[in-house]
Amino acid sequence: MNKKNFPIFISLLIMSAFITFIFYQGYSNINSNKKLVLSDNYYHAEIGEKLTPEEIKKLNNVENVVLAGGVLPENTSALINDSRIAISYEDQDAINMHEFSYLLDGEFPKNTNEILLSKDVCEKNDLKIGGNVEISFGKRIINGEEINPIDSVIKNETFKTEFTKSLKLVGIYENQYNKNSKIAYGLMMPDVNMSLVPVLKFKDFVHAYKNSQSIESNIDEVLGRTESVRFNQSLVHYYSADRDFTTKIASKIVTIFIILVTIILFVFFIRNLFKVWAIKKIKELSVYKSIGSTDFQIYKILSKEAVFISIIPILIGHILGFIGIFFLFKYIRGVDAPSIFIKVEFNAVLSVVIHAISFIVVLLSIISPARKVSKINIIDGIKGNIDYKESKKRRSENIWSELSKNNRANLKSQRYISSIGIIIISFFIVALSINSYFDEYYFYDDGYNILVQYYSRKNQIPTVFEKLINGIQNDKSYISKKKYVSVKYDFDLSDEAISNNVDKILKRYLKSKEKESLDGYVIALDDDAFKKLGGEKGEILLFNNVQTDMYEPNYKAKMVSYIDEPDELSIKLYNGEEKKIHIDGIISDRKDFETYFRPYGILIYTDFEEYFKLFGEESEPRYGGSSFVLRLHTNDLNSENLDSFISETIDENLSKGESYDYEIGMEIQEKQEKSTQLFKLIVLVISAIIIILNITNAYSSINLSLMSREREIGCLYSCGMDKKMIHTLLRKEFIAEEIKSFVIAVVATFAFMFILSVLSDEFNFKILLKEYSYLEFLIFAALVYVINIFIYNITLRKILQKPIIEIIKEE
Repeated sequence: MNKKNFPIFISLLIMSAFITFIFYQGYSNINSNKKLVLSDNYYHAEIGEKLTPEEIKKLNNVENVVLAGGVLPENTSALINDSRIAISYEDQDAINMHEFSYLLDGEFPKNTNEILLSKDVCEKNDLKIGGNVEISFGKRIINGEEINPIDSVIKNETFKTEFTKSLKLVGIYENQYNKNSKIAYGLMMPDVNMSLVPVLKFKDFVHAYKNSQSIESNIDEVLGRTESVRFNQSLVHYYSADRDFTTKIASKIVTIFIILVTIILFVFFIRNLFKVWAIKKIKELSVYKSIGSTDFQIYKILSKEAVFISIIPILIGHILGFIGIFFLFKYIRGVDAPSIFIKVEFNAVLSVVIHAISFIVVLLSIISPARKVSKINIIDGIKGNIDYKESKKRRSENIWSELSKNNRANLKSQRYISSIGIIIISFFIVALSINSYFDEYYFYDDGYNILVQYYSRKNQIPTVFEKLINGIQNDKSYISKKKYVSVKYDFDLSDEAISNNVDKILKRYLKSKEKESLDGYVIALDDDAFKKLGGEKGEILLFNNVQTDMYEPNYKAKMVSYIDEPDELSIKLYNGEEKKIHIDGIISDRKDFETYFRPYGILIYTDFEEYFKLFGEESEPRYGGSSFVLRLHTNDLNSENLDSFISETIDENLSKGESYDYEIGMEIQEKQEKSTQLFKLIVLVISAIIIILNITNAYSSINLSLMSREREIGCLYSCGMDKKMIHTLLRKEFIAEEIKSFVIAVVATFAFMFILSVLSDEFNFKILLKEYSYLEFLIFAALVYVINIFIYNITLRKILQKPIIEIIKEE
């Protein structure tokens, strides 16, 4: 590699690596999300009632249907040694719908003598693909009652074997159930004559959804009776099937915009490098011109050579960028819950697109330099006379002022390059500040480090909670259960709230959310906790405080009295049921029982007995409903037995239809902090890239500027001006340009923050100003400008150290 081309080489390498990294990150995120969604939602729609295999086959004749298969909604209990398995059933056509899946190894069953099992049961029982497995089929029993196959394993439950069958293990799957349930996943094909729930896959999901009535009519004709079709709502959301064309095209427009901005930014960064490179070839090209080469031929020579010297750095950069994103996703898999979909896959088409963008940047960057060099006068070119100024000459009474104005254009590109580099990093700092703000806003440190969630339909506090409280050394604990409600905004606000403009803010808030009611929670506390809060048995208390600034985190916000003389509130439950709740008292301090709640939310507290009277038996889905929650704080968090004690204690006390989950320490916060650290690492890498690009561009721009002023400097020197004075005046001129560059970056940053605050209802301009990391911005800006000034001083000193004759003479 020619040393003179090193700035171009390193800049193009960084550009290629950066574009590869960003594009593959976007592609991999989209691809991972697609696989995750389509694995969980492999069929497009289902028909409500079971049909025979013959009837299901008829559905293949329905318009737009690619596959019509059948699944059995009920699971079957099975046993391998002491491992409980919930067997699901899908016929061959349903299995063929799995475009993506959690399959780790092997394949799906192809007949009724094959089975697919989850990884945990295979590892526990040392099962290998291709081997035969003896499986007992039957029922799980506790106290004479059958247990649902997917319910958590209960101590003392028994298994009643109905028959045993030897099956061939053909596939290993990721487990589909909560690890605390101790249930493994299995998949088989149903018996040939078994009636199944029909599932459909369409050629075009969006088209089918928009023409659902036509499809239902077609199904009715095929089956000879009326059947309802239920479209998969997760896929409706994923494909934006219920949205208009403008909304759906918005993301594609954003993608195109990002590509264009990327090209423009890198053209801006790299153009100066090619400008200096082209100028250094002027003498050689002028010789070509003197023997008959046309301007266009000179232009083609420069363009071809520019592309040629770009090939190696672009290829190396692409490889480095791919390696970088590969290890980033490998790290992400370690931070988040492991997923087989979080990975980077090489895509030839994407790589071709990335290379195309890189070479487009090169071609656009060389256009202006090549065009100007190709038009230079032959004599001037051979002599090395360079006049690259793009602005008209201006007169001034002060000679230095005139020289400064007429040469300022040479430094403008450097000014804007530095500005853009700092602006890019500043935008990332804004993003980091927003991320940090959301972490603080949504995460609430309630002072507890153990959280146990217990799902049960019973209207009583789980007895296991008392055993956990007594068995874990703790200094505080409490039990709660909450239900989301909508609270009708038909009450009067307090004078204090009105004086703080809460009424106006509340109206704007409800309008922006397109709601007429407020979010609320009715929270049940155990007797001791409720008494500590100030309540008596059977009472209902209202936390009658509201924050005056909706953008402040709960614990920082200024609180004022909310409702004027609250006596009764109108609430609506999730199922649409409406109730009136009488308020017995108000509180303004939640003591040790604080949890995060949305601005202007309503918190209503009561004891468990009154809570059960209000809402009756849990009617929400078993695993997605309201859970009983135990919170504890212990100083013995690092105890080796803590995790096993919690799981074993709960397992021994689980009843039929109950399940649980728990967190020890600050698992969620730690995971979020790791995610934030990862984001900071990415910003740090991008900052390093910007600095390197700035160095190469500063070197090129400064050389270009001083090359064009070299003879001018020599003339001033020959007229008696002191070297030190020349150095000082030129340096002041350069520093003035750097100050302008900094001002541009600052103005652009504030403008960006203001635009974001206008577009978002999650934060305002004041919050962004408060959360912005000014120190990081100033450190980065100082680093960029110090490097620029250092390069300028070194380059200028080299010129001033030459003899006057050498500076002035024409080479």
